[in-house]
Amino acid sequence: GRLRVQKDRARAALDVQWLKVADAEWRLRADLREAYFRWHALTERSARLAELIDQVSRIDETAEGLAAAGSLGRAQARLIHIELVGRRAELLRVQLEADLARVGVLGLIGLAPDAAIELMEPSLATLASPMNAVDASPETLHSTSTELALLRGRYELAEETLRLAIQQQYPDLTLGLGPGSEGNDTRVGIGLSLPIPLFNRNAQAIAAA
Repeated sequence: GRLRVQKDRARAALDVQWLKVADAEWRLRADLREAYFRWHALTERSARLAELIDQVSRIDETAEGLAAAGSLGRAQARLIHIELVGRRAELLRVQLEADLARVGVLGLIGLAPDAAIELMEPSLATLASPMNAVDASPETLHSTSTELALLRGRYELAEETLRLAIQQQYPDLTLGLGPGSEGNDTRVGIGLSLPIPLFNRNAQAIAAA
């Protein structure tokens, strides 16, 4: 009857809420991994740039000495210095991006930007995690995608909502109890209610479902 349909719809609605939570958690984990690996890549790039700048700085000092001795043209020495300045500017930009990426990682974790926490480099086990595996086959997506599971749950909820709307077309028998009296006798009355829709067949609710 209608009560069973209402229970089925309530269960479907609860499933949808659980699937929403699971999908939101999975998306947060994916965003966190992406932000974490972006921070690590920027940190590694910053370290490599610092090493490059150290080497170019030594070359620049040598070029300045050669230019002063007349063994190297001033224009050539100037080009090396310009390269050094450009690399230093690039390092500052990458360091800023790395700092912003770290703030993003801490924000996803739920920590303040100035939290005294050190982010560790990813290990080989982390890089080999199944979450990093690229498998976009239909079978894998069908069984593991929380987004698809949520869509299926919403479809089931829509089906149960339609079933309930159709069920509400038909009269719902209700039983009521009420006290009564006749003379000096106190009695309990039993009433039955059977509404019969003559014109409204719940068409609007069915169309909306």
